Amino acid sequence: MTVVVTSASAAAAASLRPNHPLVGLWRLPYPNSSCHEIYRIQADGTTLVTSADEEAESEFTMSDQPSENGFYKWVDRIVRDNGGKDCGGKVTEAGAENTRYVLLHPAGKVFVMCEDEDEELNTCIGPFIRIEDSDGDV
Repeated sequence: MTVVVTSASAAAAASLRPNHPLVGLWRLPYPNSSCHEIYRIQADGTTLVTSADEEAESEFTMSDQPSENGFYKWVDRIVRDNGGKDCGGKVTEAGAENTRYVLLHPAGKVFVMCEDEDEELNTCIGPFIRIEDSDGDV
């Protein structure tokens, strides 16, 4: 079952510059598991996330430059979800909106996603690893 939410939101998609350092394909391995999530972050302000049986699409806004603490602010709203369970066994609800903070390694190959701008990274998950493959194979 696919759920679609079309209401207006603070996270309505906003385009990013095409060379924004977070645009691309990222892999989040799940600890102690063969499961992983794939995030396709697109310059048009949308993402496609696959995780186990789940496929979710979202719209987001993201800061163009990091804050003085080095974090990009990411406000994301799920607009479609197929109702499948993710790697953690949960089902994401369409309409769910989250604000997260992303700390990108200077080399641009990994990032962590945090609940706040926590310099000690206590509220973070990751690392998300850039997938080099331009054809999207994972």
